[in-house]
Amino acid sequence: MVIDYDKRLVYLNDQLINLTQTEYNILTFLSYHAGKVLTYNMIIKAVWGFPDSGSVKKLQVNMANIRKKLGVKPGDNCYFVNELGVGYRMLEPHK
Repeated sequence: MVIDYDKRLVYLNDQLINLTQTEYNILTFLSYHAGKVLTYNMIIKAVWGFPDSGSVKKLQVNMANIRKKLGVKPGDNCYFVNELGVGYRMLEPHK
């Protein structure tokens, strides 16, 4: 996966991945903090600016959409790990 932060574009195997603005914001926030567990509340505050009663569910739905668009099957820990009850961690790229 390649993220062009200047152009706000994401590529996977040289193919452009069409993300919504919210999906892109979630993905880039996780990528800036790759390797670290980010709580649901941290991600929600960074992306939406404020929590509401359905914020965690909105985040989970957006994460499911991101995974689907990246071709990640349920249960696979390709790019992200769900830390159950806590938040998400983006895996660090292999060097």
